[in-house]
This record gives sequence, structure tokens and C-alpha cells, in this order.
Amino acid sequence: MKKISRRNFLKVSGAMAAAGALAACGGSGASTPAASGAASTSTAASAAAAGEDKFASLGDFTMTVGHAQPEGNPRFVSMEQFAADVAEATNGHVKIEVYGNGQLGTEKEMLEQVVAGTVQGMRGGQFDFSPRLLMFTLPFLTNTRAQVTALLQSDLAQKVCAEAEGETGTVIINLCDAGGYRQFSNSKHPIKAPADLKGLKMRTNGMKTIDMTFQAMGATTTTIPYSDLYMGLKTGVADGQENPWVNAHVR
Repeated sequence: MKKISRRNFLKVSGAMAAAGALAACGGSGASTPAASGAASTSTAASAAAAGEDKFASLGDFTMTVGHAQPEGNPRFVSMEQFAADVAEATNGHVKIEVYGNGQLGTEKEMLEQVVAGTVQGMRGGQFDFSPRLLMFTLPFLTNTRAQVTALLQSDLAQKVCAEAEGETGTVIINLCDAGGYRQFSNSKHPIKAPADLKGLKMRTNGMKTIDMTFQAMGATTTTIPYSDLYMGLKTGVADGQENPWVNAHVR
């Protein structure tokens, strides 16, 4: 099978209801990709029998898409659903192979692969290649999730995404939040006020805006990839971390 190009991917994904799952927004994971064989086979057979396979002229394409989240995480689940939706909508002609749990590398490394054309998509941040997107990570921009959604769907957001496409040659299908407002946790003491961060070594994902926010509150920062975060906390490389609750296991 031949690989689909980034431009063809844009054309195909434009028809998908779940296209927003591949958004630029960063345990155990499957060692093999998730795909939607059963759904695509039955749909393709039905369409062929009815003589209505309008996607037949596409040929057959396989797309490789990566993300950093572990099995069971909503992002992992949504990407499996995205693969199934694409297969169904294209009568099985487009197959999505999804590699989660950082199998293809860090979010930065996956983005580099997308820009180079060695993989066809990733779900995660594009901040290293499109730093203007960092404006959406500034602290205290919004008070509600509805305001977050409105901001990320605004004309400003669309303009920044278009700029990123022109600079990198990649297409940002949609902007979304990364699982809700981010929360702090650490192994030293409760954090009830900004002053409680003073002296803590906090893990960050390398975003300059997040680093500067922690430093302004008196903490020091260390960059650790999400896939290495648990070990970094266990070994004391960092005292704490910040992530939305959806990315943390609370006991």
C-alpha cells in the first residue's frame, strides 16, 4: 500500500466528523497500532455490493499517526475511534495505524517526523515549530471550559494555525485543550497558594510559558518527556508535576 500525502490527508480528513481528534494541543500502552479493520471491511463490502463506492478512485492508503498518551487515556481512546471513523467514512480505503504511549518518540520527535513526511500525523503540541501557539498556554487566560473552547475556535486561533501551516507545511486540523485545566502535585507538601511552590523542583513539558510561570512563583523547573515522567518523580529528578487530572493516576 502507498502512504497518503499530507495534502491528501487534509482532503480526506475534511469529511470526517472526528477530524478534530488530530489536534495540536502533550502506564502501559499497546505495542502494536490500533486500527479499524472490521468496520472498514464490512463498510467496504456493503458499498461495493451497492455499487456506491465513491472513494474507490482514492486507491488504498495507510496512514501512520502517533501520540504520547497511554492505553485507557481519553486521547488514546479518541484516536482509536478516529481510525474507525476514517475507515468507515472512506469505505475502508484509508487505514489509520495509531501508535500511542510515545512509541514513535516524544511529541517534538513525532512532529519532526510529520514535517519530514515519514509519518502522516500526530496528536500533540506544535510549539517547537510554531511558537506563536504558545499564546494559548499563558496562565489565567480563561475562567471556564466554555471560554477555552471559544478561544481555540476563534478567528485568532485560525489565523495562527494558518501561519503554522505556511511555516512548516503541516496542517493543524483543530486546536483543543489537553484534557482540562492543569493541576499541581508533588511529594513534599500541599500546594494551596502560589507561595507553596517556592523551592520545589517541578517537572514541565518544556513550554517556555509554563517554565516562566513556575519560576515567577518561586519554583525551579526541569523538562521531562511525558513518557518518562513517572520514573522522574520516582527517582527524585523532580519533586512534582503539573498536568490535567485526566493524565494522572491518583491514589
